[in-house]
Amino acid sequence: MLKKDFWYDLPKELIAQEPASPRDAARLMVLSQKDDSIQHRIFHDLPEYLEPGDLLVVNNSKVLPARIVGIKQPTGAVCELLLLRQVKGDQWECLAKPGKRMQPGTKVSFGDGSLTAIVDETLEDGNKFVTFYYDTETLYEKLDEFGKMPLPPYITKQLDDQSQYQTVYAKELGSAAAPTAGLHFTPELMDTIRAKGVNITEVTLHVGLGTFRPVQEDEIADHKMHSEWYSVSEETAKLIHDTKAAGHRVIAVGTTSCRTLEAVAAKYGEIKACSGNTDIFLYPGVKFNCIDGLITNFHLPESTLIMLVSALYPCGRMHGCFPCAERKNIMPSLTTYKLLKQEHNARRGEFKTVHGTVQTPAFQNVATAGAIKGGLSAHDLKDIGAQVMLCNTYHLHLRPGDKLVAEMGGLHKFTRWNGPILTDSGGFQVFSLAKLRKITEEGVTFASHLDGHRIFMGPEESMQIQANLGSTIAMAFDECVENPAQHDYSKASCERTTRWLKRCKDEMARLKHEGISVNPDQLLFGINQGCTFADLRVEHMKQIADLDLDGYAIGGLAVGEPTEVMYEMISAVEPYMPKDKIRYLMGVGTPGNIIEAVSRGVDLFDCVMPSRNARHGHLNTWGGIINIKNAKYERDERPIDPACGCPACRNYSRAYIRHLFKAEELLGMRLAVMHNLWFYNHLMERIRDELDAGTFTAFHDRYVKLLDTRI
Repeated sequence: MLKKDFWYDLPKELIAQEPASPRDAARLMVLSQKDDSIQHRIFHDLPEYLEPGDLLVVNNSKVLPARIVGIKQPTGAVCELLLLRQVKGDQWECLAKPGKRMQPGTKVSFGDGSLTAIVDETLEDGNKFVTFYYDTETLYEKLDEFGKMPLPPYITKQLDDQSQYQTVYAKELGSAAAPTAGLHFTPELMDTIRAKGVNITEVTLHVGLGTFRPVQEDEIADHKMHSEWYSVSEETAKLIHDTKAAGHRVIAVGTTSCRTLEAVAAKYGEIKACSGNTDIFLYPGVKFNCIDGLITNFHLPESTLIMLVSALYPCGRMHGCFPCAERKNIMPSLTTYKLLKQEHNARRGEFKTVHGTVQTPAFQNVATAGAIKGGLSAHDLKDIGAQVMLCNTYHLHLRPGDKLVAEMGGLHKFTRWNGPILTDSGGFQVFSLAKLRKITEEGVTFASHLDGHRIFMGPEESMQIQANLGSTIAMAFDECVENPAQHDYSKASCERTTRWLKRCKDEMARLKHEGISVNPDQLLFGINQGCTFADLRVEHMKQIADLDLDGYAIGGLAVGEPTEVMYEMISAVEPYMPKDKIRYLMGVGTPGNIIEAVSRGVDLFDCVMPSRNARHGHLNTWGGIINIKNAKYERDERPIDPACGCPACRNYSRAYIRHLFKAEELLGMRLAVMHNLWFYNHLMERIRDELDAGTFTAFHDRYVKLLDTRI
């Protein structure tokens, strides 16, 4: 099987950062192997699904505070060790940072110097054998004093109480990570389970960081697990034997307990008292020889853990569980706009979606066909501080085809961007790119700009395409009228756009109800039209506000009208836009446009300008716009912008980037695009900071004209 078969869209917002309070208040999904039914409960309801005579097997391993930060001697450089496993005596295998600078013989001191370490050997995988020296009876006492919990990479919140990351039955020190399925148990819940006649026994498996090691191989069978130490007692072996003999179930609590039991059963043909190391990898097709059930968490896409769970429950059924969990509020809907602060009309807020929270005001980075023109990937967008990616329905429908994208798991899986994605409805492109178009009440028939073949797109078709794409936000299909336009035609167009919006809403509801949408929590934004007629704009905004959509956009501006007219239209419409919904100004614009629109109450922006300008050498700086191709930069050793922290400015001079453009090297275009998008995303961050501080008005007055000035 292929790694990609185990990918699903897991929004980072839905990854719990700490146990529920109380622990057994977490949500519980019960998946039946008998009839494929799914039930949605609370974890403290677990005893209802257990039967007298069942046996729960828990992992009693205790997490070491094994992450210690020290000082390299004699240089004073800061370094870090993460203890992975005990080799012998006081020698441990460790992960070292920075690994290349910690060669054999390196001495490190920790805290007050009462704990020291010497690197003995560097292993093939870069890990180190390290011997520790201390003045207490055991090393563990020093780790308690100086160490911190080594949290998994998906937990980003530091724990105030380190005991939150231990199970209530943790005993045996040695894990680099907690067996997290057990974090939901409380002493009271365990007493209730025992009172029902269910037995509970323990095994030990010291969890290593190999548990979180990404699967790199395309063929999952080629993946090699790191070895972990386990132990099974005589008592546990007998309980499992007796349970099986009586026809009752053995249920593993967590994948670590599961792997321990299956490793022993595979090695000896039965469960017996033993200890040793195992690198067992359980995935679909591997036979289970011991357990009859599993209590576990949702696991990361393409991880060895989701592969293990899929070995018990077919992969396709597991993929269906996640959206089902969201729909049934196992993972509650996170779609809300919250106004945090306001300075005059300028709004500071946050927009929570199923794919993450967007801090607003924000800029959406335009990846028309699923990538930023200029050679930037989804990973590059993360590196430059992007929050939202925008893709285009029209272009993706033509190439590669929205049905193909759906088959590949939707845009998030296709592009590997895991944050929010907005898809434009295709309306603007239909009216700006397509030729020989014919508009009717049903929709628009037009010729493809690629090969001229005839295409029909209406509200239903646009929603169907966007459902296949699986974006976070779908835009309603509208008619974008070119400015200037006649008042009568504009009025009729607004009325048609409203009717189309209602059809979009109905079609999206149908697609969700029938389970067709790749993203069952897809949002719908309506678009305000009306050309440059304030009366039409206001009336249309009133009409669509009544439809209670997830967000509202102002469209049909920045298409040829004077900038001041655009600002007038925003100010005319803003009082009639719902205060509790996010506001989006489509296709805008320059840094100055954005600052001005923020001051008039807009939250969200997109524009091809930063990437398009960058590809032609026009670069944004905090002092204005420069043309990097100009001769005056031929020997300029400064970065594009000394105040910028983008990869281009951190590493290269204006002279070098100018040379790349003159030599027509693609690297020049890539660095320039990266710089401009960094600038735009960090401009939005600066705007948010100014709003937080109550100084946005002064910021506006200083920069609204300066940033659009060519220098």
